[in-house]
Parts: sequence; structure tokens; C-alpha cells
Amino acid sequence: MIATAFWCSADARSLFPRDRLSPTQLDRLVHFSSLDTDKHPDGEVRILPADAAESHHCSVTDEALLIQTVNLGARNAQDRALLEIAMTADAVRSMCPRARLTLVMPYIPYLRQDRRHPAGTALGSAVVGRLLRASGIDRIVTVDPHFQQAEAALGVPTMMLDPAPSLAQRVFRAASSLNEPTEGWVVVAPDAGAAKRAERFLDALNVTVTEAMAAADGSVASFWRKPIELTVGRKERLPGRTAQVTHLVLPEGLRGKGVIIVDDILDTGGTITSAAAAAWAGGSVRGATIAAVTHPLCSPGAREAMPAEMPVIALDTVVPCERIATLELVPAWALLSRAF
Repeated sequence: MIATAFWCSADARSLFPRDRLSPTQLDRLVHFSSLDTDKHPDGEVRILPADAAESHHCSVTDEALLIQTVNLGARNAQDRALLEIAMTADAVRSMCPRARLTLVMPYIPYLRQDRRHPAGTALGSAVVGRLLRASGIDRIVTVDPHFQQAEAALGVPTMMLDPAPSLAQRVFRAASSLNEPTEGWVVVAPDAGAAKRAERFLDALNVTVTEAMAAADGSVASFWRKPIELTVGRKERLPGRTAQVTHLVLPEGLRGKGVIIVDDILDTGGTITSAAAAAWAGGSVRGATIAAVTHPLCSPGAREAMPAEMPVIALDTVVPCERIATLELVPAWALLSRAF
């Protein structure tokens, strides 16, 4: 049996609640601790275990899980989270010298920086990979990274968890309480890069619907009996350095349908709002529109940009910068617990 130790950052304590560990996981657990951050007057941080007196148990640990998230309400949140990982790895390695270090971080910053465009641009994803390797991280567990080649960019064996089943189950419940779309539902990928993600979500949603219909006594809404379709949009962005979406085009055939917009990140809300506007312009049902996203960053301005009537279903992979009134966070616990 693999002996396991947990080390949680202050922001990540809710991701792995100890009282929800299974009996098998508890049998493997030799140490469960949080890490304290001590700040010097100039802002420099120091990482130290909350209960250093008990850390001797880690000498028999086979695997140490470093659990980290990003609190986007804090200043320089992404940079601070990465520095904390490097310092935590050093601290844990000194206490668990023989352990495999596994980083459990559902959202890894800078993975959107996967191309040198224009020429000379820093490749942020590769830089983060070098930092994690130099820190001694042996394995990474993350959720739905921005691009599927993330493992190659990071240079560390990476388990990439699929959020589709978790999101699909909650979207099914939310959609069933909205205005009835007479022509059924369509899953929308905002662009070609999101198409595979939308396909996985569609597969998971079909499984959820099938299971609900098999278990129910006719109480499942009739619109779920129509085939759920998939459509892929095309988006255009402002030239220059901004990532703001200015226009999004969707294929025809949305009239009378409910729309589920699937994407990995809700940042400023530009992509989601543009997709919703394009769907409504195409005749979809405004009161039957849902966004399903993995990482709710919710940067400044997102709260004002998002339509007030549109539910947003997301995993709690980060602490959002802003709180959107219609945002519902789905616990990522069940997904992340597969890490060990």
C-alpha cells in the first residue's frame, strides 16, 4: 500500500476536505497538513508547515500530494501560486526525502501561452514547465488544460481530468428548470479549438439524459427526448495585444433551440457573451441559454458583461476574481480525488 501525505495551501483547503476521504484513502494517509505563509514586512513570503512537530511521519511517505489553487482575488495571484508551489516542493522534499511529489493543481496558469505569436513572445507554458521540473515535481494532476499538448509543454507526466461528466450532470438539472425550448437543445463550441471539449460534454450529457430517462417515471422534460446537436462557431478578436472577442458567427439552425455554451475558461466573459448574442440572433430561446465552463476566472468586467439571466455552471477549480450572480460552482472534489 502506498503511504500518502497531503500538503494543502491555504487557498486549496476546500479542494481536499479530510472528512470526505474514503476509507481506502484514509488507510493510506500518514500525514495531512496545511502550509502556512509567513510574510516579511517587505512582502517576501516564507513557507512552513502548520504542524512541524508532526512532520516526522513523512519520512515513511511514498507519495506527497501538494494541493494548490489560484485565488484570483489576490494581487499577482498566478505568480504567487506558482512561487508557493516551488517553495512548498522544497519544504516537503526536506521532510519526505523518498516521496514522489505530485502536484494537484486544477488550473495551471500560463498554459494559454502556447505559441510564439508574434515572433519573440515568451512561451509561458514552457517557462512554467521548467519551473515545476526544477522544483522537483514528479507528477501533475490538473483539470481540462487549455490545450491537450500540455503534458509535452510542461515536461512532467500529467493526468488531465475531464470535467464533462461533472458539468453535464449539473447542467442537466439546471436546464430542466428553464424555459422549454420547443426544438430541443444544442451544444455550442465557440470555435474550432473548443470543438473536442464540446464533443466530450455532449457525450457526457447524452449519458446523463439516458440514465435519467431510464430511472424516471416520465417526469423528464419532453425536450430531452429530442436529439441534442453540436455546432461550432468562429470568433474574431480585436487586433493587437487584446484577447477580447468582437464578433462570433454560428451556423444556422438554432431557431427554437436551447443553447449550452461550452468552454474551458470564463475570463472577461467576451467569448461567452458573444456566443450567446450570436445564438439569440439566430433565433435560439433566450431564456434557455446556459454556459458550462471549467475554470471561472471571472476577471474584472466579467460580472457586468455576462447576461443577467444566463446561468453559468463551473467547477471550483479557482477562487474567482469577481462573483457573478448567476455563477454556480460545482465541487471538483470527486474529480480530483482520482489523483490518489
